[in-house]
Amino acid sequence: MKEKLRHPVVLLGLLIITFGLSYSFIAVSRKYGFVFIDSLWAGNEVLNAVLQMTPEQKHIHKLATMTLDVAFPIAYSALFTGMTLRYFAGSSYMEFLLLPAILVLPIDLIEGAVQLLILNGQWNPMLAWKYVLTLGKFILFFLAMGIALVGLVRAILERVLMFRKMKRT
Repeated sequence: MKEKLRHPVVLLGLLIITFGLSYSFIAVSRKYGFVFIDSLWAGNEVLNAVLQMTPEQKHIHKLATMTLDVAFPIAYSALFTGMTLRYFAGSSYMEFLLLPAILVLPIDLIEGAVQLLILNGQWNPMLAWKYVLTLGKFILFFLAMGIALVGLVRAILERVLMFRKMKRT
């Protein structure tokens, strides 16, 4: 599985899927005129956003949470995991480098379940859980993305240096 996940074609596919799902959130949000509470973490912001939604908007948000917001974390978690496996192969710190990309998936999925409860009117104590989960999700997401991008930049620089060295000889 690790070998497949780090394969360039698989990584490209995951990148395309991740971007496609990202665009889907934007398209749904614009079409139905609401902000996904997935991007909000402060309790009052989340509650205000939910209270301002029409029943149709809540329904669409729930559907998107059960579909897009399940597929999206799977895609980006797999992408960041695959990139880390590819660009840090052989690192003695691999287990630590993979942690954010792996842990963000269950955190994001649990956050989605909490959002469904909030959208169904069960605010207390879900708003507190939403805050903690969303904050944790964003921290892990940006750490995982940062690790993956550092690995990518490092690989590009190594390749550029290798070609320069080859040209000199």
